[in-house]
Amino acid sequence: MAKEKPAPRSFAVFMHDLADGDANREASEELHKLIETLQKDADLRNAVSKGRMVIKIAASVDPRGVVTFGWDIERREPKPPRTGGVMWIGKDGQLTPQNPRQEKLPLYEVAGREPTIDDFDPHTGEVRKNAREV
Repeated sequence: MAKEKPAPRSFAVFMHDLADGDANREASEELHKLIETLQKDADLRNAVSKGRMVIKIAASVDPRGVVTFGWDIERREPKPPRTGGVMWIGKDGQLTPQNPRQEKLPLYEVAGREPTIDDFDPHTGEVRKNAREV
């Protein structure tokens, strides 16, 4: 009768033993950082936040049965949200933040006094109707 192969050893035990426990410790720390970052991002966006942690294990076996391992851990966090921008092509063909088809309003300084605290309602912050004329 043929002898059955034993079940594979636990991956958790392998990770614990790899590099005298350094791989397991680093993977635990990276997972904690990932979850912490995702939680902050989800709170900030008020939406689901996704990330990824990849554990890479490289192995080589020599003819005597000696197995050498290398390992790496990558953590991929969500990218921060970025706002878009709008620009127009100007008459000179260059990008400009001002719409070349929109007229510009003439701006000028208005002479008068600076408002004081007495001009505002202390409860609402609105300008009082009886504020002194400027």
